[in-house]
Order: sequence, then structure tokens, then C-alpha cells
Amino acid sequence: MAANQGYYSSMMTDHDTNRRMGCYCTDTLFGTAAALQEMLVFSDTGVVELLPALPGSLPSGEARGLKLRTRAELTLLRWDLPAGRVEARFRSDIAQTLRVRLGLFPDAGEDGAIPLTIEAGKEAVLCLEPPQL
Repeated sequence: MAANQGYYSSMMTDHDTNRRMGCYCTDTLFGTAAALQEMLVFSDTGVVELLPALPGSLPSGEARGLKLRTRAELTLLRWDLPAGRVEARFRSDIAQTLRVRLGLFPDAGEDGAIPLTIEAGKEAVLCLEPPQL
């Protein structure tokens, strides 16, 4: 993904792209990780949107341990667009109901959101197989 000489394998970047100084830049590391997470999941109080900006070059994949702005964690997000499947596993430290939308299929139902109730400390699983992914 990060295919230029400015990135190290740790995703840190070098201020000097010729790598003469060995000066690490952590800002890009954190910014890149945040951009990747927002591409996979957007969250706001009570609302989660899965795969809001997934590039076409990632038709399938998975991510684990994504923290949400809802006091919940997306412990697993797995998608296989050719097969038309998206799986999301949530865990929350408080009991709550989230409104979950699939960014690739925003017109499903009223505002495209599915209510998902999560008990405190327990995992809730949502498997989506929307038509015409």
C-alpha cells in the first residue's frame, strides 16, 4: 500500500527520502493509520458506518481491533464483496444500541441503518449479505 521509499516497514516515514539522516517521522504513521481506519469504518455517537470509503483494489479483507467513537470496539470486520458478504463483530464496555450502516449499500431500509443492541462486555455479531454489492 505504502510503496514509496519514504516509508519504512514499520510505516514510520523518513523526513529525508534519501535516507541519509535516519530521521523518523511519527506524524505520518499516526495519520496513515487513522486514514486507513476511516476508510474501513466511520463512527460517531450511536452510529457506525462499515466500509464507507473502501477502494476497489480491496474487494476482500479483514481488520481487527478498530476502536469506535461509541465506546465500542469492532473486534472483527471481514468483507468479501465478490461473494456479497460483510461480517462485523462488536464489543462494548457499556450496554448500547448502535445504528449500523453499510457504506457500500447506503439505500437499504430507513436511512440504511440496522439497529444493533450490544450488552456490556459481550460480543454482538452482524452478518450482512446485501443484494447487488
